Amino acid sequence: MSTVALLDRIPSLRLLDPAGRWVDRRLVYQDPAFLALERRTLWPSHWLAALPLEDLARPGAVVPLDLAGVPLLAVRDAESVRLLSNVCRHRAMRLCATAGQHQALTCPYHGWRYALDGQLLMAPQRARELPDLDPTRLRLAEVPSTELAGLLLGRLESPGDAAPRSFPSDSDDPVALVAKELADHDPPTLPVVLRRTLVAACNWKLLVENHLDGYHLWYLHQRSLGAYDHRRFTSRFRPDGTWTSFEPLRPAAPPPSGLVPVPNLSRVGMGAHLLFPGLLIVTTPWWLATAWLEPLAPDRTRLHLVVRGTEGSDPEALLDDVLGFVREDIDACEAVQAALGSGVPEGPLARTLEADLVGFRRVVAEICGAPA
Repeated sequence: MSTVALLDRIPSLRLLDPAGRWVDRRLVYQDPAFLALERRTLWPSHWLAALPLEDLARPGAVVPLDLAGVPLLAVRDAESVRLLSNVCRHRAMRLCATAGQHQALTCPYHGWRYALDGQLLMAPQRARELPDLDPTRLRLAEVPSTELAGLLLGRLESPGDAAPRSFPSDSDDPVALVAKELADHDPPTLPVVLRRTLVAACNWKLLVENHLDGYHLWYLHQRSLGAYDHRRFTSRFRPDGTWTSFEPLRPAAPPPSGLVPVPNLSRVGMGAHLLFPGLLIVTTPWWLATAWLEPLAPDRTRLHLVVRGTEGSDPEALLDDVLGFVREDIDACEAVQAALGSGVPEGPLARTLEADLVGFRRVVAEICGAPA
């Protein structure tokens, strides 16, 4: 099915049954047209992780990146960090291909030069060849940005939107809500200890649904997360897709060898959170991990993993503690993806422990334009 054909069908296409199960799992997990629909309707209108702020440590730092397929530049000038379009306003050529330190941004095609705030500084031979050019009208477009968990986030916006959505209070702002949950794990005091890029052979939604699933904790993670009291797992899913959860550490659980605990925690346990659609966050008494998802194909997803820990923690021990359960999750999601060809439908979902993944599915369906 083409994306155009799917767009025509979506208003009358029921994606979910009353129990919150996908009606056609192969459509939502395997069809390139459905992924194209998500890229068009879902990803641009939400906050997306761009990179760790450590990549922009000094003024003049410039890092090219793609955010949901849009070429951007993450830039630190003398005053702030921002996200600019990586496309010249003259002939629409990519401005910068490699990260580095810059005093200005110069297009290699015709030499147009921009300040690090996006203002057009110079167009060669302007007086003769471009006498009517107004530099104030040809600055690089800036993408709304914010920060969370030591990451720079950008929001591409839906077509026609002029500014990011505003919220009357922090209680309504998804970024502020998640930031409140992370208050004990302050990124400036927790340096980046390790970074990994992983590729999972599964649809991105399977990884999010797994993240929201409290039912599998007892079984898939019997060893890797056995130190936490799953019976006291609590969670909150909001209609905008934001999700927070917590489960305490068992009182008698031995601490992991080689890890230094985060000081002054107000509560001791594991927090798992989602900034919709694809920023997964996990905190423990020893580290803070962020993993943002990048759909590569219906059955391939790149995970950008950044782990922050306390000074003195053994990097190898930290890697083992984090990847122990992450790889279990990826293996499970890949196994679900591989079984889609069987055509076997989902069975009944757990009433409370899988309710949040149903909420996530409903948000996806709504944003994609399907009837509730």
